[in-house]
Amino acid sequence: MTLQQFRQYLLCALFILCPPTLQAAVTTEIDRTTVYKGEKLTLTLKIDSKVDQRPYLNHLEENFRVLGSKKTTLSSHSTGGVITSTRWYLKLRAMTEGNVEIPPINIGGEYSSAIAINVLPSAQNPAPEETGLQPFFIDLEIDKEELYVNSQAILRVKVTHLNPLPLDSQLSRPNVRNAIVKELEYRKEYKTVVNGQDYFVTEYSYTLFPREEGAVEVEPFFFNATLDNGEILDLSSSLLLLKVLPKAFNNNRNIWLPAQSVYIEDNLAEVNQADKGGSIVRIITLEAEGVPSSSLPLLTDMINSNAEIKLTNVVLEEQMTDNGITSRRMEELEIFPTSGADVILPAIDIPWWSTQAGRAQNAAIPKRLIKVAGITATAGETEPAITVQESNAESSHLLIWLLTAIAIIATLGCIYAIYFLRQSKEQTVSPATAAPENQLSEQERAMQQLATDVAERNSFKALAMACEQSNPQMARIRLIEWGQLFFRNMDLSTADEVCTLAGNGTLTFLVNDMEDYLTNNPHLWQGDLLIEEVEKVRNRRKRQQPDSYNETLSFQN
Repeated sequence: MTLQQFRQYLLCALFILCPPTLQAAVTTEIDRTTVYKGEKLTLTLKIDSKVDQRPYLNHLEENFRVLGSKKTTLSSHSTGGVITSTRWYLKLRAMTEGNVEIPPINIGGEYSSAIAINVLPSAQNPAPEETGLQPFFIDLEIDKEELYVNSQAILRVKVTHLNPLPLDSQLSRPNVRNAIVKELEYRKEYKTVVNGQDYFVTEYSYTLFPREEGAVEVEPFFFNATLDNGEILDLSSSLLLLKVLPKAFNNNRNIWLPAQSVYIEDNLAEVNQADKGGSIVRIITLEAEGVPSSSLPLLTDMINSNAEIKLTNVVLEEQMTDNGITSRRMEELEIFPTSGADVILPAIDIPWWSTQAGRAQNAAIPKRLIKVAGITATAGETEPAITVQESNAESSHLLIWLLTAIAIIATLGCIYAIYFLRQSKEQTVSPATAAPENQLSEQERAMQQLATDVAERNSFKALAMACEQSNPQMARIRLIEWGQLFFRNMDLSTADEVCTLAGNGTLTFLVNDMEDYLTNNPHLWQGDLLIEEVEKVRNRRKRQQPDSYNETLSFQN
């Protein structure tokens, strides 16, 4: 064995015996180990490989503020090939007095070693003017850390900086589990003074509505930008923890509306006149401060013994202000008296919880009287009774299933009739029956159309019942069943496929909203808008295909 061969064998043995972790170990350096509170120091992390991942710096936030970071990649060539190493330079500011520690930092699965730092009180600093002020920092402000479920909290993210922000600066989106988050307004900029120094402030505002009680986390925000010198600015905020309280009270309408203020009004006087056979348009408006529009309840009872009430339009609006969100729900109704008696519209009561006063309150519209032309009431007459149908969840489910069973039985009966007609046609062999054969074929098609239409109407009634009872789980099932019959496609299996065939953007939005409530708060869902949009799809289809419906009606006659 030659000397050169021996050296090669020795190098291979040393390479095998060396632990793999040593090849990619992280080396840690600090420019100084004793600083005054508020002073800056530079931490350098070295790793003998190319690493694309950023260091995980969350553990530093307990005692230090990260002012910025910069990454460099070094490559050197030798007879053995190319050697690549990565350097991370972190600028830190000491924020806690005493003996503190820079914890191990994770870079690409490798960890640096911990470093002990002695932080002296800032009052002992002999040259405080040399400590300087940090050029960038990020703070969170929230108007309340304890709030009720579904109530509003206003979160402000403030990025404070000495110089204007770079064009590529970015702030991460708010991440709050199981909460509605809305941006109040586009970012605003203004100036402030910190310790005698002029600063710019870029502020972002959001409103949060937690959907579950307990502890809710607002995860840290991350801000990054590239400075003029090529340095990467990477800031992160602290973690916020909110305490979410349960509902403060219950009511017979199962309405939970925590708001700063609630106001309701309509366009009718206490006594109104209507012509016999005519109608009256009623517009009811509910406005609430501090709640999203999706939380506003249905306002009108659609059942009246002396009138037919139709909901012709619903408008939901949201106005974003610096103080939060103001929502509005407007319902437009057309009232048709159906008998000679006067019509009494019962009072509308909306119970709500005042987050400012800390007590339950009630927004109400008193009852309205519609006097039908030709009817005069005497002082001794009693007001006509108003029949209000009340049913619990069990009876409503029974009615929905009953309507579905009727639809299935009707469909099976019509299928049997079609089969019977087809069998009769096959047994007819006389040439004289050639003309009736075409007639039977038309009857078969009409019977099939009739069966489908009857099943579709019953399925639509079951869907309407589920929506009136505000049962999102049952409404989703009934919507799919209705879509199978309405679009003549039994392969439909999801509500999204029904929306695709309907080609209605509003219906898609309402179905997605229903799915969201199913996941989080099914008891808060209201189905009035969904059934209204489905009815529009049905009516539009009937206008586009009037012939098929006329044929079905003529066959029924």
